[in-house]
Amino acid sequence: MKVLVLGASGLIGSAVAQALVRGGHIVYGLTRTEEKAKKLASEEVIPLIGDVSDTSKWLTSSLISTVDVIITALGHEADLSKVDPKLLVTITKLATESRPSHAPKLTYIYTSGSWLYGQDPNIVLSDTSAVPPAQIPLIAQSRLALEQEIIGSSTLNGIIIRPGCVYGKSGTSLTPLFGQAKEGNIIRWFIPKAGNETGGGRLNTIHTDDLAQLYLLAAEKSQLVGGNVFAAVNDATESVDDILTVLVKISGAKGFEYSVASNPFEAAIASTNIVRPYLARSLLGWRPVKASVVDHLQIYFDAWKASNGKA
Repeated sequence: MKVLVLGASGLIGSAVAQALVRGGHIVYGLTRTEEKAKKLASEEVIPLIGDVSDTSKWLTSSLISTVDVIITALGHEADLSKVDPKLLVTITKLATESRPSHAPKLTYIYTSGSWLYGQDPNIVLSDTSAVPPAQIPLIAQSRLALEQEIIGSSTLNGIIIRPGCVYGKSGTSLTPLFGQAKEGNIIRWFIPKAGNETGGGRLNTIHTDDLAQLYLLAAEKSQLVGGNVFAAVNDATESVDDILTVLVKISGAKGFEYSVASNPFEAAIASTNIVRPYLARSLLGWRPVKASVVDHLQIYFDAWKASNGKA
């Protein structure tokens, strides 16, 4: 199988590309710089150098006609509300023009996020729960229509993966916390709105290795599971209070406190939803195996420090 990973040197994309290589597949990886391209090549990923917002310099008909799967793992590398729709239009057009009519649909695996499950801490959701748009954080609402366009495409075999808070290895969604975890420092985190400055919420979490395994399985079984939306989270959520308490202890920080979110991004990462995934388990046989953030926080914190020259 030939797979193109967009954002192959990022937090999610690098782990996904490596999992696919270990699975025996031919992997192309888009990255922005020569330095990162050399690193991809050293990991047996065929590098493509370019900016995802300017497809004219790297996305060709010959590439689209030969790959089986495209995976977007762009994270916060770009203004996704503008880049993602344009990228989808371009890939759809090239697939229509260049792929033989008898060929299976080109699989398009889009990385969304667990924010699409809303921000209600009082209900338990699953992969297939219907969430009213008004409950979804403002910063994530633009993805709703795009998700529907992808899984409803007549040209592409669309699959949506919604990761929770990604942790582990050299990169982590917990970087805003880890960066504050210093001896004598106060670690600050957010609450969505005023009224609960003394307590945090809960996080849907997933280790980068477990997440990469889900992408591998989805890609390999894509012709069977197209049109599905997978919640990429552990079976249990984690308490922000617990994470902060342990982080203070292992880092020597003075303590932690909460403040009201000052922008849509802070409000989104502070939101709580409780998702119990089942679809990837039942359709793909996926089983997250890594320890939770709290249970192995010392290991994850040390890995982050080492990879960022802070050990």
